Amino acid sequence: MSAIASGHAPLGGLTSVRAARASITFRLAFIALAIVFSIEAVGAVATAKRISERAEHAAQTRLSAILRSKAKLMAEPLQNLKFDALAAILEEIAGDPYVASAAVYDGAGVLVAATDAWQGAEQPAAVRTQPIAETASGLRLTAGRIDAAVTEAPIATIYWNALFENFAVAALSTSAIVAALWIAAQRFIGRPLAQIAEAIENVEDGGRIERRLTWGGDDEIGALVRAFNAMQDSIARREDALVSANLRLDFLSTHDPVTELPNRRSFESRLSRPVSEASPAARAFAVHLLDLDGFREVNDALGYAAGDRLLKHVGRQLQSEVGDEGFVARLGGDEFAVLQIGGESEGDGLAFAERLQKAVKAPLRLPDVTLQAGSTIGVALLEEDAQDVAGLLSMADIALNNARRTARGAIAFLTREMREAHKRRRGKELEIAAGLSRGEFFLYFQPQIAFATGRLIGLEALVRWRHPTRGVLSPGEFLPVLEEMGLSVQLGNQLIVEACQRARRMKDLGYGDVRIAVNLSAAQIIDPNLVKFFIEQLAKANIGGDAIEVEITEGTLIRHLTEAQQALSALRALGMTVALDDFGTGYSSLAYVRRFPIDCIKLDRSFVREFPEIVETAAIVRVIRDLAKALDIEVLAEGVERPIEAQCLIEEGIPCAQGYLFGRPKPFEEICDGLAQNPGALRAVA
Repeated sequence: MSAIASGHAPLGGLTSVRAARASITFRLAFIALAIVFSIEAVGAVATAKRISERAEHAAQTRLSAILRSKAKLMAEPLQNLKFDALAAILEEIAGDPYVASAAVYDGAGVLVAATDAWQGAEQPAAVRTQPIAETASGLRLTAGRIDAAVTEAPIATIYWNALFENFAVAALSTSAIVAALWIAAQRFIGRPLAQIAEAIENVEDGGRIERRLTWGGDDEIGALVRAFNAMQDSIARREDALVSANLRLDFLSTHDPVTELPNRRSFESRLSRPVSEASPAARAFAVHLLDLDGFREVNDALGYAAGDRLLKHVGRQLQSEVGDEGFVARLGGDEFAVLQIGGESEGDGLAFAERLQKAVKAPLRLPDVTLQAGSTIGVALLEEDAQDVAGLLSMADIALNNARRTARGAIAFLTREMREAHKRRRGKELEIAAGLSRGEFFLYFQPQIAFATGRLIGLEALVRWRHPTRGVLSPGEFLPVLEEMGLSVQLGNQLIVEACQRARRMKDLGYGDVRIAVNLSAAQIIDPNLVKFFIEQLAKANIGGDAIEVEITEGTLIRHLTEAQQALSALRALGMTVALDDFGTGYSSLAYVRRFPIDCIKLDRSFVREFPEIVETAAIVRVIRDLAKALDIEVLAEGVERPIEAQCLIEEGIPCAQGYLFGRPKPFEEICDGLAQNPGALRAVA
């Protein structure tokens, strides 16, 4: 006998499992009941009908015999008009249960005698007629007839009695069959499924089946049990893998995956504990930032696998050296951080840093080579008022940068001057962020002219900062810090909006052929929303792309080849011209530049300044001019300040220029006022 076994208690307290078991067994029982009872009912009706038909046939046969015999008896009384005798015989006929009433008619069809029921009733629907014959002179003649009204009531009674008896038998047999099926379904289907359902509920509730379900039969239930066991095994494997993955993720959230040392997050968390403790002894510590010397060369020469092994080796050496005196972490790349507990002076910090360097230098022997790492260290000691953990790490990083500038293997401590410089830098960052939010950054415009006509052909937009206390500041005083803060795109977008508005104004003034040149930063070039933003601003200003020129430096172009090519091609498709700024200070390869959608090269002012006096510089300018002409690229000279520079450029066929000689950068309204006074004149914008 098949049975399911598991490590769980028998079913009993689970409402849903009970409901599931009751549902399936009830359905099976109900279906069996419907089928069996339908069959039994059809049989009962058919049997009752056959019984009633046989009874009706027997009654008709008996009635025919009775009427024939009574007709013989009535011949003589009818002939002699003995009505009492006729009436008596009729009563005998009417006594039959299948006869409701009877009557006798003579040969002329006249009613001679009848029962009371015949005389008081309407013409009956079913009447049996039997002729009454007499013999006279050897001839058989019809003397009259007997009419008997037949009733169906006895037949109907027989039918319904038979039907009731058959239905009673059908109900009993159906109940017995359904009960047997119910018991079988409970035993072979309901109970096994209930146990499987209980096991599934355990899985849903987070439990695990320690013992597998078993089933002795090789039937559908057995297949279900095997499938469930396979599913449970799969779930168990996935749960184990998930637990392992979660543990690994938890570990990786606080540890470096290569060295398995704590990461920056763990280091900052650990660092914050002694900072917040009240004990002066506990607060006395230093942060050491280590940078491995020559690590990139190891990666380049031996591959990343060797580099990873070196990182692991250094991590183990640092942990072994520091022990309980501190906390070691890898911050990323080839940079490690060590928290020193108990350092009270620069002397303590220096001794600790030298120990770290010695530990790092321990050789790592690989199959084909022995590696020995050096380290440069920056140290920041905690001051009494220091509470900013991130700031302390920044201080150590400043010290590390100073050590790098000194020499490989140097140890540098954060000086008061460095700390003050950091505070000033931080103050400037806050001022820049506030200035952006208050709209303190705006544009000056410097004219660009064509030598041949002396007419204005463009205005380069140059950013300025209207500082609330220091006045108008040039880009060199804020742009490097702003770029390091990651705010280049935000500022650049503000300037694009203003440039498009100014281009609209130039068109309104009748200078639609004067382009507004906008400088793009590296961050803007790689911004995926740059082109979309330009499209939006061109539409808002109701101008075409030909009203704008975008400028990009050589360095940005080379560092971001793919992004620059895509962005500049898209902007050029809008009708904008593209200028390569500060040409000659970087890669200066026209053969390389020809791969990009460049319309104009801006010759750097260092060439312009030396052009009249230095023969070699003049030769370089001529080469650039000739190659640009061959590539159909325009050349514009920047930083023209002396008339002799302009004269030399004109003689060498340089078509365009900008610089103090033609006009200093100034507010847009001053440019417009100059043009209004002397439209089209070169010195109108000077």
